[in-house]
Amino acid sequence: MLRHAAHEDSVKAVRQTPSLVSYAEHWGRKGDLGFGAFVEAEPAGAVWMRQWSAENQGYGFVREDIPELAIALVPDYRGQGIGTALLTQLLETAQVQHPAVSLSVRDRNPAVRLYKRLGFAKVEGSDRPNRVGGMSFKMVRYFDSRLI
Repeated sequence: MLRHAAHEDSVKAVRQTPSLVSYAEHWGRKGDLGFGAFVEAEPAGAVWMRQWSAENQGYGFVREDIPELAIALVPDYRGQGIGTALLTQLLETAQVQHPAVSLSVRDRNPAVRLYKRLGFAKVEGSDRPNRVGGMSFKMVRYFDSRLI
């Protein structure tokens, strides 16, 4: 699923990019949480979050107490509500222990509409060139509006 989340052509390409490997490496450490979706036993998508530190950040890092999420759908299963269901499940679970969740997204990714619909807001000033030459930015979904 990390291959799909990173828009890579192969698992080999992911394994050759240390900044991507860190999203799944040593899975199960404190703060890791994820859900998968299957259609007739076929993997259709996944959503997961990971806690980062100031010294070891993911692309969507905002602060140490806000985990970053990643989401992926197999292309054949996009546009069917699976991503919405996965993301909703993760947000409902995460809000019990965290003040917010963050993510990084490419500026032309159609999923930006989904994120906005589910309450994510762009982190102003977070626009950065991404590893493939385009632009990306961070978004945060706060669970308590007083924290914004």
